[in-house]
Amino acid sequence: MTERRPTSDIRVGERLRRDLGNLAPLAASMAALGLLHPIVILADGELVAGARRLAAAVLLGWTDIPVTVVDLDDVLRAEVDENIVRRDLTPSEAVAVHRALADRLATPVCRPANGGNLPPLGRGKTRDKVTAYTGMGGRTLDKAIAVVEAAEADPAQQDLVDRMDSQRKVDSAFNELRLRENRRLVEATTPIEEALAGRRFRTIVIDPPWGEDAGVTGVPYATMTLPEIAALPVRELAVPEGAHLYLWVTNQSQRSGFELLDGWAARHITTVTWCKSDQSGLHPALGQGSTFRGSTEHVLFAVWGSLPLLVHDLGTWFAAPRGPAGHSSKPEAFYEIVRRASPGPRLEMFARGGRSGFTVWGAEASAGPSTGPEDAIAGDGRAGLAVDCAVAYRASRLDQPGLANVLVPR
Repeated sequence: MTERRPTSDIRVGERLRRDLGNLAPLAASMAALGLLHPIVILADGELVAGARRLAAAVLLGWTDIPVTVVDLDDVLRAEVDENIVRRDLTPSEAVAVHRALADRLATPVCRPANGGNLPPLGRGKTRDKVTAYTGMGGRTLDKAIAVVEAAEADPAQQDLVDRMDSQRKVDSAFNELRLRENRRLVEATTPIEEALAGRRFRTIVIDPPWGEDAGVTGVPYATMTLPEIAALPVRELAVPEGAHLYLWVTNQSQRSGFELLDGWAARHITTVTWCKSDQSGLHPALGQGSTFRGSTEHVLFAVWGSLPLLVHDLGTWFAAPRGPAGHSSKPEAFYEIVRRASPGPRLEMFARGGRSGFTVWGAEASAGPSTGPEDAIAGDGRAGLAVDCAVAYRASRLDQPGLANVLVPR
């Protein structure tokens, strides 16, 4: 329910006793417009969400304040009782209720205070209870938690919480958070010329961070312009006598991809298409699109000099679900193809994690788990490790012949 409570009656727990940042702008807004959204408290007056709004109200000399009272017993019942009134909470308030409920469920006996018959519940149930109570999806709640935690760790991120709450939408703030984090990683990345000085590779895989001038928009990572991508020393990193290049392109950036090949003096041989599937591998995964829904990406395969493929039984398409690192993550099935077809040493540029059989470079190159002792992360002190080893790999499920067991030669 919503009511007014004296500000002096509201208890602020240790969890919310933190640096609240500059309250002057918020106080000025509240003085001009009033409190647009009540703070959230429990029935006993403990603050759940709205510490900054409460502090600003005190700063303004308000003696009482609108509150939304949340009953955790109702949250516990929300999954099984359709008569429970769902609360219209902002995303950050839903996060606060999630925390309050987690504390409640951490007690030895998690029964309603009124002596009801609900059984004890484990902590793993917390998200389900909160999503049922608020109507927010589980994945959305996870994103909201990430935004709130980022703002708590760095008050400069508070604007993302404010945006999330004012828009009542989480994705925009979450994607901006990912973009900021990626930019921070990019700034800390060793330049490729320094990280790979003196190295040459027989195989290079590059998945550029295409930008708006290549027709790619709305991505949650720092992008590069076409001139910036073209200036990368890709040709200089290839063995002059012969090397393979795998250049990832989207449907929108194919023309730009061919322009890059020309600039790097690489000769296009063929195009390999990734047909995206769901996790079962049985059905196509449809992406975004105002005309045809995108369900493919492509690899422009090019060469320098003369270097035949190691095998000759691979087709020009493969079906696989998206890789484990989320947006733009490429499937392991693709790397199995590269290991079979192209010799080492191999380099992956703009990698999303460690990769067996590859030296990896990029802002997120160390973000994922290593997948074998052959990994080398350029620029972190391990770049001198040998990465071209004879290692047996078991391929992912593919509609291609001959990929059950693969031995990658030197």
